[in-house]
Amino acid sequence: MFVTLFFGTLREKERTLTYVNAGHNPPVVFWSRDGTLEELLPTGIVLGAVENQEYSSRTVSIGPGDVVVMYTDGVTESINAKEELFGEERLNAIIRQNARLSAQEILDRILSGVQEFTVDMPQFDDITLLVIKGT
Repeated sequence: MFVTLFFGTLREKERTLTYVNAGHNPPVVFWSRDGTLEELLPTGIVLGAVENQEYSSRTVSIGPGDVVVMYTDGVTESINAKEELFGEERLNAIIRQNARLSAQEILDRILSGVQEFTVDMPQFDDITLLVIKGT
C-alpha cells in the first residue's frame, strides 16, 4: 500500500510556495512573465513505498499573474465516449487560455472543460482542484 501526497506552505508576505511532492500529480504553474508552464515535479517517492524515506522540499516564488493549479488524477484520467483520456495537454491548454482570469474562473473553466469532454460518461475517480493566483 502507498499513497501520494502534495504538501505546501504558501507564504503571502514572501510570495512563496514551499512544497514537498511525494509522487503526486505535479501541479502546473503558469508563469505570467513569459507565458510558460512548469510542473512542480516530485521531490520524493510515494509514501509507504520505502521505510524511513526522507523527502526534500522546494520553494518557488509566485508573482503577480502567476497561476498554480493543483489537481488529482480524476481530472486528467477522465474519459470520453471514445475512451480517450482528458490528459495533461487539454488541462494545460485551458490553463494557458484562461490565465488572465481569476482563480475561481480558471477552476470553473477546468471543470467545465472536463464536463464537456466526458459528456455523460461516468466519473471513475474523484476530481479535486485548487487554483492559486498571484495578485
